[in-house]
Amino acid sequence: MKDYLIVGLKILLSLLVAIIIVLVSADQSFGWGFWAHKEINKRAIQLLPPPMKQFFLSHEHYVTEHAIDPDLRRSRGDSLEPFNHYIDIDYYGTYPFEALPRNYDSAVAKFSIDTVRKQGILPWRIAAFTDSLSNAMKRRETAAILHFSADLGHYVADSHVPLHAVIDYDGVLRGQKGVHKRWESDLTERFAQSYTYPTQGAIFIDNPLMYAFNTILESYTYSDSVLKADAEAERRVPGAKRIKSVSDKGDTAYIFSDAYYDSLRVLDKGLVEGRMHKSIISVACYWYTAWVKAGKPELPTDGGK
Repeated sequence: MKDYLIVGLKILLSLLVAIIIVLVSADQSFGWGFWAHKEINKRAIQLLPPPMKQFFLSHEHYVTEHAIDPDLRRSRGDSLEPFNHYIDIDYYGTYPFEALPRNYDSAVAKFSIDTVRKQGILPWRIAAFTDSLSNAMKRRETAAILHFSADLGHYVADSHVPLHAVIDYDGVLRGQKGVHKRWESDLTERFAQSYTYPTQGAIFIDNPLMYAFNTILESYTYSDSVLKADAEAERRVPGAKRIKSVSDKGDTAYIFSDAYYDSLRVLDKGLVEGRMHKSIISVACYWYTAWVKAGKPELPTDGGK
């Protein structure tokens, strides 16, 4: 009887651990995470040339704090916003996914607008917001410049996240639900203080749309590495060791353990840092490109409209 009781308790414990892990994973991150999106926009300002840099520095708080606006719109129920943050490029065949026309109208004509939208429109959103920012700069409208700069920075950063380029964006198909947030948000926030950040200046992007697609393709090539690193980290830190309880405003919450994240960091081999590094450079390059396309106007210094 004692042996049966012990076996029963072990089974019950395993079930409880599984339930807790599912609950821990239920909080889906929308993108890099609020902290990382703000940090990416903030650091991108430092890569701008002097004529632009002074304007952006004078509005650093806005560009930084509003870097999360697209995620806030999505969380508040904007029905069209979710499709702007990703593109499931693997839906369209095999790498380099030439079945998908890079021209939006051609893609819609081939696959239907519902299909294209459902699979995500991130690269087209980036190209459109680059044009919108450029037009705002031409008009020297401060409010519009800041709005499109903050949003464009968000979308460009999202394009560098491997799991924003695949159908299995949260590891559900592999039994790894929650990997999305664990990799791009939690891992970054835990170890960002040790990261190195870019110092080179922004350069002009000849074709913003194709640049966005090429970034997505690059991100796609890393998606399997992210999932494998998470799976191996879970294997190395099994069961109850993978989670820990913390106090959250008087309540008890359960999160993945330090041991899991330490293991994931090693297995990730600097990938998350590298993608964040490239995100910062690309955001600066897109802002700079919009300014060049606008004719390099003197940006407003009096508060604008």
